[in-house]
Amino acid sequence: MSCPFVPSRPVCFAALVAVVVAAPLAASGAPQSAPASRPRIGLALGGGSARGFAQVGVLQWLTEHRIPIDAVAGTSIGGVIGGSYAAGMTADEIAALVRNTDWSLMFTADSPFEYKTVRRKQDRRAYPMPLELGLKNGVSLPRSLNPAQRIELLVDRIALPYPLLDSFDDLPTPYRCVAFDLNSARSIVLDKGALAQAMRATMSLPGIFPPVEIDRQVLIDGGILDNVPADVARRMQVDVVIAVDVGSDPAADQRVSILSILSRTITAEMAAGARASLASADVVLTPDLDGLTSISWHRHEEARVRGYRTAEAHAAELLKYALDASSYQAYEAARRARRPAADPVPVSVIVTGVPEREQRIIARELARNIGRPLDPDRVADDVLRVTGTDRYERVSYSVAPGPTGPARVVGVRPSHGARSQQRRCQQLRAERGRAHDDRRGGGCRVRGASRRGRGHEARGERRDLPAARRLEAVRGAADLRHARHP
Repeated sequence: MSCPFVPSRPVCFAALVAVVVAAPLAASGAPQSAPASRPRIGLALGGGSARGFAQVGVLQWLTEHRIPIDAVAGTSIGGVIGGSYAAGMTADEIAALVRNTDWSLMFTADSPFEYKTVRRKQDRRAYPMPLELGLKNGVSLPRSLNPAQRIELLVDRIALPYPLLDSFDDLPTPYRCVAFDLNSARSIVLDKGALAQAMRATMSLPGIFPPVEIDRQVLIDGGILDNVPADVARRMQVDVVIAVDVGSDPAADQRVSILSILSRTITAEMAAGARASLASADVVLTPDLDGLTSISWHRHEEARVRGYRTAEAHAAELLKYALDASSYQAYEAARRARRPAADPVPVSVIVTGVPEREQRIIARELARNIGRPLDPDRVADDVLRVTGTDRYERVSYSVAPGPTGPARVVGVRPSHGARSQQRRCQQLRAERGRAHDDRRGGGCRVRGASRRGRGHEARGERRDLPAARRLEAVRGAADLRHARHP
């Protein structure tokens, strides 16, 4: 064949090779390169708990001024905000999500009272302090103060279109988040797998939320060593890194007490790690968050506004990366095109993490969402009804390919020190709707196992009530008989 306008066959052959090689690369899910006329921009969002909402304001300012974000890396709350943006949400949609979330409920450790079974409602009234100790293999404490069920529902909603990815580069905006592995004592950059699980891992505050286990790694909040992952963003093939530091200043708290010294020690360690990472950033934004603490969740709007104002104060540094209107529209269109066209409609439920019989019982509880698009509010309602039995620490959900089509995959983790599996089956089948007289007062509850390994639950009750002088022991053998013959 001839190659017009090319002086020689070797050059023609080289051109053909270039076309053949480039075509599959263009069709793949690899990160889209920024036009040669502009630099690729990476955004690093840091941890700071409630202070992190300032980063939503920074995102809004960058969007309003047509500054594209070609890659995003985040730690802790920055990992959740960055993951939301990477999943295709706009800055305004993220702001609306923050505004419409009841953050006081988000960090409630116990399952909502209205979702509890009758028996568990009685327990909640009788034992206001829901402290549970495991007795199997000796007394043991729970894995965390909060099972993070509400956090799980939030990140499951955000990540619903992306149940399992070979690479987070396949998201509308390439994404990385940082966690810390307790087994290897090193930072872990999460770049593939379940997006919701990655976001949960990066914000698993030690002792507050349970760690996330991925590939034999026990992962907690990544802010311990890399609170502002500008170094991670730099490795995402970008030319410019914009970093947002919302961490606390260890010198801001001058109190001298056991708790304050411990808190300042952790804050200082995190600040040292952030300082090293920020050396990789070209632009560092440090919002003025004086008066806002890591638990100022109800002041999220104030934090957002302060973040916006900080970006505005750095306009001279940032506006040189702004695009003209048509170029930014093309960038947004390419980003939208990488989002799934529509939410999948599950045709079955797959339950994991519990025995087969219990899987069937839970699947029946969740069956009403089959055959129609998932409504996150309806799904959350179903999940909270299951966790209302207090038999499960956490229930997560996603949609993934199943044997007969899209399936709703439900991951279940039994509660710490929970009673035997048979007891949980019996609880789901027979206890819902059972009426009891509630005449008991305050006390505490202990769960564990008998010497034979069967579950039991012991309840200590107040001595000033008629029924309060007894210690109840509900043993697994009786539960098993009742489960077999309800």
